[in-house]
Amino acid sequence: MKKSNLGTGLVIALTASYAAAQGSLTPPGAPAPTMKTLDQVEPRTPISSLPCTIGQSGSYYLSKNLALAGAGDGITIDADNVTLDLMGFTLEGGDGSGIVSQFKNLVIKNGQLRGWGLDGIGLVGATGVVLKDLRSTDNGRDGFYVGANALVSDCVAAGNADDGFSSDAGNNRFVRCRSLNNYYGFYLTAAVNQLKECEALGCFVIGIYAANDSVLEDNTVIGNGGAGLQLDGTGSYIANNIVKGNGDNYSFTAGNQLNILLCEIPETLDWPCSVKLAGTLTCTQTGVNGITVAANDVTIDMAGHALVGPGASSGNGIYQDSAYRNLAVKNGKVVHWGGVDMGGISSGYGTSAIFSNLQVSSNFYGIAVGDGSTIHDCTAYNNISEGILTSDGCVIRGCAAGHNGGNGISVGWDSTICDCEVEFNGDNGIYAGGYGCNISGCGAQFNKMDGIEVFNHNRVTDCVCENNSYGGDGAGIHTTGAGNRIEGNNVTSNNRGIDVDGSGNFIVKNTASGNTTDYDIAVGNYLGTIQSTPVGADAWDNFSF
Repeated sequence: MKKSNLGTGLVIALTASYAAAQGSLTPPGAPAPTMKTLDQVEPRTPISSLPCTIGQSGSYYLSKNLALAGAGDGITIDADNVTLDLMGFTLEGGDGSGIVSQFKNLVIKNGQLRGWGLDGIGLVGATGVVLKDLRSTDNGRDGFYVGANALVSDCVAAGNADDGFSSDAGNNRFVRCRSLNNYYGFYLTAAVNQLKECEALGCFVIGIYAANDSVLEDNTVIGNGGAGLQLDGTGSYIANNIVKGNGDNYSFTAGNQLNILLCEIPETLDWPCSVKLAGTLTCTQTGVNGITVAANDVTIDMAGHALVGPGASSGNGIYQDSAYRNLAVKNGKVVHWGGVDMGGISSGYGTSAIFSNLQVSSNFYGIAVGDGSTIHDCTAYNNISEGILTSDGCVIRGCAAGHNGGNGISVGWDSTICDCEVEFNGDNGIYAGGYGCNISGCGAQFNKMDGIEVFNHNRVTDCVCENNSYGGDGAGIHTTGAGNRIEGNNVTSNNRGIDVDGSGNFIVKNTASGNTTDYDIAVGNYLGTIQSTPVGADAWDNFSF
């Protein structure tokens, strides 16, 4: 088979053609620039003297620190769509304002304004302004005055004779701004403003003042001479602000959504609100309440923290007057509120409160509350008088009360006590001094007097009472009145197991052992037969063994 020479000829031809097409390898000149300059990307105009008027849209910058002596404003912006970069330099003033404008869509950033007779930046009537990374100090009026729809971020106003940040227009947003030692910190008199992560510190009057439909969230407001946070109008949202050390921490009108991070006591809550403790709070003042609730519909979440009182001569830890309703307190400790007749938690008659997951100790009363209240999963130990003291129509469930000077749990009429444990109390374990109570599934041990004592028309079922009359004289279960039903209980090692003083009571299905007297029953009661063995016994019988 013959081989073709076509491939070889093609290679030779192409090589010759390429060689013939080559020109000079020497470059014609220096390489041209391939990058645009900053002025080509964003043409910018320098400002090198004051006063200065910007009359056209565009980008401008300072070339150095500038000062104005005498009358007038420093820079006047008389055009929309202007960007002014202070480049880290300072505008130091005369008797006017540092920067003024009434136009829209301005960006001013990155520098300082100091010592102007009026405002550091005065933008009355300007809209859609962005201010960023600016510091305005020691001016004769406001640090920053803005119109509507402004975004102000990472700015500082300090030592100004009037407001740090001010606006009489709405829809502004302030983020991470600081107002220090001004007359007002933030003074925002129009609706719909937002402050987030801002600080108002050491201002002469108000830290933050806002009108209706505003949002104040995650701000720090400390050491201002008047109100820390003041709201006028309705519809605002408040959440997670650190507010303390002000002349009056909070001044709110009704109709706002208040989520208060409580940072110090004493404090009075005058409005419906949700409160969370920022940490353990201690009150050193005597004769005052830690938290006074002077409003309906208040929830206090202690968030696992403690409310600590000054001990003797204290007020109440948490107090709500009987004029108000619907208090809820949960998740924490209330200790050392030991003033006479004061409670760790105290609410007046008819308050319909709810208390849950609380530890109350070393108070005069642990928990002392009014009608219609619910207490569940709480412990009351080492209080001077009663551990838990309630009025009528209350529910106490899953609680423990021990080592209190008076009764462990004491209730009024028509109340329910279930699944509670009471021990080592200086009087009775459980005391129901009224009518119509239901006590079930409870344990009462080592109380000085009776484990459980009831008056008229109550029901005591499925309870365990042992070793009561501990250092005193009492019974496992004791009724002093009539119409009670005592059923299915176990009483052991008391002076008297079941002690019935009145008549017309119904006593069945109980077991008693090891008591000095198992059953001490007055005449005129309805008593199941007392048996010593269940063999052949009736379902209604009581047992003594």
